[in-house]
Amino acid sequence: MKFSYGVGINVILLIFAIISYSHAASDSLVHGGKEQIIDLGLFKFKAPSGEEWSSNINTESGEAQFKKQKKSIFGGDLPLTLIHVSYNSVLKEEMWKLTEKEIADDYRNGEKANMFIQGVLKGAYRLEDLKEDSININEKTIYTFSYKQMDGRSFGDDKLAESILYLYFPANFKKSHSFYRILISQFSKKDKIVPLDPSPAIEVINSIQVK
Repeated sequence: MKFSYGVGINVILLIFAIISYSHAASDSLVHGGKEQIIDLGLFKFKAPSGEEWSSNINTESGEAQFKKQKKSIFGGDLPLTLIHVSYNSVLKEEMWKLTEKEIADDYRNGEKANMFIQGVLKGAYRLEDLKEDSININEKTIYTFSYKQMDGRSFGDDKLAESILYLYFPANFKKSHSFYRILISQFSKKDKIVPLDPSPAIEVINSIQVK
């Protein structure tokens, strides 16, 4: 099945943005541990808690990005954790009859295909430990897609990334045909691997309020 969705960016494009962003000086807002409510029009949520997070909010496109990065005398260093929050709309009416799981499967298959075609086959990186699953958060099923990236032009011999994509379908999905995606990625050096802690992404999911 060929998927057709609206707002949002592909995992592959986000990963390249993260890689190029990881060693750049940040001009984003640091919210200093204070509670920050992010309003993206169709929905709102709490920014990840903690003083280390900086944020870039784009209300026009309905996206928010949060970054936590180890500091060094040269600027940003690894490990780097990044969370991207956005929404997608199912555009084709013939797909509106599908279940949440069918939409989630279709979307995850599309992301996998994009990463293989635009990343793996072009020598940008290697993919490992791909897994599709689901978890229950506050009696709501969240569909997940986890994977690791390493090697190739983008990661070289010394870096790797571990990521989890969460797909959240709100109670009004059958009416709005919109769902929410939360991607958390952790970039580490291979000789100092820092395991991915998904709790900041879960915190965001728990706080989502659909308007």
